[in-house]
Amino acid sequence: MRSAAERILLGVGSRPQMPPRPASRRESDEGDAYFSDDSPVIATSQRDRERLDKARERDRERARKAAEKEDERARKAVDKAAAKADKEAAKERAKADKAADKRARELSSGKHRMRQITCVWDSRLGTTGKDVGYMLRSQLKTGVNDQNKVCECLNTAQMLPVPRSVTWRFHPPSDQPAGFRTLSGLTADVTDGVPYTIAYIPGDEFVEMAWVDHVAARDAGYSRGEWDAPEPPGGFRRFIRAAKTSLGRDHVLCLLVTNINGACTTRERRDVRANRGEVGFSKAPVDMEVARIHARKYHNVRLTPVPDVSTAVEHIVNMHRAWAMKPYAKETTILGILGSNGARSTVAEQAALEAAFVAAKSVAPDGTVYESQDLDSQFSQDPADVRDAAGHRRRTKTPAQVWAAALMKIPRVAEKEAMAIVLKYPTMMSLMEAC
Repeated sequence: MRSAAERILLGVGSRPQMPPRPASRRESDEGDAYFSDDSPVIATSQRDRERLDKARERDRERARKAAEKEDERARKAVDKAAAKADKEAAKERAKADKAADKRARELSSGKHRMRQITCVWDSRLGTTGKDVGYMLRSQLKTGVNDQNKVCECLNTAQMLPVPRSVTWRFHPPSDQPAGFRTLSGLTADVTDGVPYTIAYIPGDEFVEMAWVDHVAARDAGYSRGEWDAPEPPGGFRRFIRAAKTSLGRDHVLCLLVTNINGACTTRERRDVRANRGEVGFSKAPVDMEVARIHARKYHNVRLTPVPDVSTAVEHIVNMHRAWAMKPYAKETTILGILGSNGARSTVAEQAALEAAFVAAKSVAPDGTVYESQDLDSQFSQDPADVRDAAGHRRRTKTPAQVWAAALMKIPRVAEKEAMAIVLKYPTMMSLMEAC
């Protein structure tokens, strides 16, 4: 379709076409007429020129508007694409944030707690037959019941600083066990692990180590095994010193000993046969060593006696589950243990109860520090004087009352007997040292 300017130039719709001029007339830009050999003659008067200019102006305006519309259309397309990209990016960010929040909630709730801990056991526990390491690995691979499902326990074998020991290491959720980095001599560095190590000791070896210490102390003139008594090779004291040196003072060492009484009986019978009826071995040094451990004579050393190897393996697996749950379990306090009358306490609660009274100095729930000799002030404190932030009276227990309540948990120990014991022995350590 022709534009208005073309129609005016061609004379379409305005005037009838003029007959062609002779070819001898040449084109001229100065006259009032325009002639061409192959075009019709179009007269261009002043009026026609004005119309032609207006038509050209309209064509330019139309082209400009069309270009503007095209630019606007392109701009809108670009803006739409950018908005769509921003929307998609916002969706992806929201999806990633939602996934991160979900992962954080799962981590904080302990959903992946069995995938966040690895049991590292010493390779010297053995890996064949009836070895403890073989039984332990099989039991851990079988898994434990956690959150209504059976979860496999991550475990790996390494050369640990303490022979035949077991420890643990926390790490991000993973399906592969994460052990410790190794130091010189292929020994694992357990400094970034759980500050708790279980050392497996057969009962006969424990009895032999205690007897070696007893014989060395007796030959050196010590009767009760004082701290400056000699530490012979193969003795229990040297073993504890070497283990604590490699682990650190604040690292807890738990001795998992099997069948102590049976080992003592076997040793007595062996000595009777060897000495032709004369008993050379005595169980008293072994009992004294056990009492020293329970009385905390060795810093951060615990003793867990078990009847046999299968029970020892079961104890290690239970400790694995306990350490996995520990970061997400509610902390047990001494008042929480004694708050419910008649409640049956667990092993962990008994350990917390004992640890709360080992020190000679204790702290009341209101923050008051009591020394062991200030018993009169402890028993004379009026509970009515204790108030909360709102000013209301609340019940509280002094350290002496808590200690008496703990003693009353013992069968046939009434309030009268408990108060007499507390007045004589203000802390559990003082009572154990007097025994």
